[in-house]
Amino acid sequence: MKKALLFLLFSLILFSLCACSQPEIESSTGAPISTEAAPITDELFEKPPKLRILSGNNSFDTTSGTSSWSYHVKEDQWCSLEMDCDHPLNIPEHTEAILLSDGRVSLSFELPPDSFKISYWPMEIRESEEFLNYEYPDSTILAENQEDVTLRDGTWIYEVEAVWNADAQRNCYGNARYSFWATVE
Repeated sequence: MKKALLFLLFSLILFSLCACSQPEIESSTGAPISTEAAPITDELFEKPPKLRILSGNNSFDTTSGTSSWSYHVKEDQWCSLEMDCDHPLNIPEHTEAILLSDGRVSLSFELPPDSFKISYWPMEIRESEEFLNYEYPDSTILAENQEDVTLRDGTWIYEVEAVWNADAQRNCYGNARYSFWATVE
């Protein structure tokens, strides 16, 4: 009887400690962020925001790539998504090239990220032995945190990597990759 009473008392103490704890999420730096109060400043995105490429009066979709995304559900609940997609070098097999007479474009994010970079590969890399053996070579960075960029002349494959940092005033955060290929004549 004494053991049962001791077990019951221990269980009640443990339960009350668990019920009083506040849930936490981690930022991209690993620092905990309290979810005690609902974030209020950002629009809620249940998946990574879309990215469009603007050139003059034209607007082009990008292909969503690998991403990691979390969003606020309610008071102390968050939902996280992990998406793995095909490598950007395979995009010509799935989409049409963006044809441009002028390489000047603007990036238009549905929700502006905290940081991003644009990388590229030459189209010819798809014919290399590395690519044919499923070894994807590193890309070259074209620009960082610049919404207005000039794409390279010729045909190139581009990838945009964007990051939305976690903070107490944001109700969604994560990182996402987007790809497109373009020919500038």
